[in-house]
Amino acid sequence: MNILIEDVSVTYQPKTPFQYNALKNITTEFKSGQFYGIVGQTGSGKSTLVQLLNGLILPTTGIVKIDDFELKRKTKYKMIHEVRKHIGIVFQFPEHQLFEETVLKDVMFGPMNMGVSEEKAKTRALHYLKELHVDPALYEKSPFDLSGGQMRKVALAGILAMEPKVLILDEPTAGLDPSSHRETMDLFKRLRKELNLTIILVTHDMNDVFEYTDEVRILEAGHIVESGLTEEILTNQAVLERYSLNLPDVVRLSHDLEKKGHVIDPIPKSIDEFIVEWRLRDA
Repeated sequence: MNILIEDVSVTYQPKTPFQYNALKNITTEFKSGQFYGIVGQTGSGKSTLVQLLNGLILPTTGIVKIDDFELKRKTKYKMIHEVRKHIGIVFQFPEHQLFEETVLKDVMFGPMNMGVSEEKAKTRALHYLKELHVDPALYEKSPFDLSGGQMRKVALAGILAMEPKVLILDEPTAGLDPSSHRETMDLFKRLRKELNLTIILVTHDMNDVFEYTDEVRILEAGHIVESGLTEEILTNQAVLERYSLNLPDVVRLSHDLEKKGHVIDPIPKSIDEFIVEWRLRDA
């Protein structure tokens, strides 16, 4: 599912003393099946940008084209509802969205709300609960009786059960321990390949962006200031410093070693891959 954002601006509380221009004449494209990263300082417009994509926010000016759908300032709810069948958003702390009596019912709710039969919704729910390693003994328990990590997995299963074509991840691993963080990001990577998903990741974690994404967009004060291949932008120290962003850890390590005469090209995508590469050199 291709997404084209054309000359889009978003203004909050227009024509009031509190008017704020969150996005300013944004034009960009997200192509089907690719993994994108969106980075920038707090207040740069990242969350506003991704909320445009499923109609949580409509453009003040401009247009968002999602295959045959168009979202504009006065788009009707019926069109927005159709778009939401195809685009899922995983918010920071998605467990706050849980509300059903049991884990299984909560995961089934999204697909059924989109018109999927109860039988098919249950099949999907069981599949994604299994994918996320949720213990079957918890399926009939209240989601509010679960641990924080278990609640996060149930919430993610509910979004995945809607089987969106585009998955937007807004700080999806916030608050997770390192093991759960890795498990969750690897799941998104695998599902992207298995389901040919377009994934858009909003995060402050430059390591995740470097390891998992194909392309990156940098936002600054409501503008897209850099756009291109992840390995080109996130290895450019001058660009990242210009926008007060950190180099990914593996890039910084590679640059430090290069200064000492040890050139590693291409730079591995993660510290784990770097260690493997370094050991092979010493072998």
